[in-house]
Amino acid sequence: MWKARRLLYSFFLLAHSTVLAQQTEHIQLKKMLVPLPSVSGVQDGEIPYYLLCSPEGLHCSDTIKVTSFKIHYVHQDSDVELSIAGNRIPDSVCAQIGYDGIGIPVFITCIFGKSDSGREYALWSMNLTPVRDED
Repeated sequence: MWKARRLLYSFFLLAHSTVLAQQTEHIQLKKMLVPLPSVSGVQDGEIPYYLLCSPEGLHCSDTIKVTSFKIHYVHQDSDVELSIAGNRIPDSVCAQIGYDGIGIPVFITCIFGKSDSGREYALWSMNLTPVRDED
């Protein structure tokens, strides 16, 4: 009787492990390099004020267009955070930064882009410091 149970139990384990082995899936991860966003070719650090506010706005690549972002800056000793649709820093924000934000870092975060095929991307944040260009 014990031998029959042991044989039945062994058969059950063998059948169960075969079912589990058949249900195993293999997943292959594909590493994708997403270009860094920039403003007039500057990705981080100091940027001449006039380039920060250029009409080209934020740029990522020829295939990924920036669709929205958040900008954090200081105006009249207050921290300002705005959500922007599109890729351009509004003229009103540029005026405020030019008024009292020269030399104070501007943070551009939550940058999102979309490819020509419709795929959405979360892009790297930027830390830019507008400076007066003396040239």
